[in-house]
Amino acid sequence: MGTPLWGTPQAWYVALITFVVVFALANFGKGTLKLGSAFFGMIVSIPFGMIDFSSVATAQVFALPKLMPYALEFDPEVCIALAVVFPMVAIQVIGDVSAACWAPSTVCPPSANSPALSCPRASLLWSAVCWAVFPPAPLARTWASSAPTRSSTSGSL
Repeated sequence: MGTPLWGTPQAWYVALITFVVVFALANFGKGTLKLGSAFFGMIVSIPFGMIDFSSVATAQVFALPKLMPYALEFDPEVCIALAVVFPMVAIQVIGDVSAACWAPSTVCPPSANSPALSCPRASLLWSAVCWAVFPPAPLARTWASSAPTRSSTSGSL
């Protein structure tokens, strides 16, 4: 559409190779290869000359960002699609996080307060995320009782 390569056999060939690389790394790779599968898939197009680095060579080292370079536009079709998709994605993320936080209890002996934090194999960072999202009951009560409240005299002279 915006390039003379659009729809050419070369573009389809590179797209197919990119798909195979990303699919293989995401499903069969380990560690950095799995996490960087999209990045490594984009690198496939470099030997085919489909990436132009000339703008990088002429770019400034430091530059201020352009604020709002595009006009805001609200299409009703997009808003309706987001209204349908957002709750589904939110429910999925809540399920994924809760399953990941509480899953170690099936492998490790559970503690009284938080099964996710009792597993020695759970990473410290993931345990911190689980603690923040699903705090143990005593900690949740402490946070709830220390929440700032609005007094009847606030804001008045």
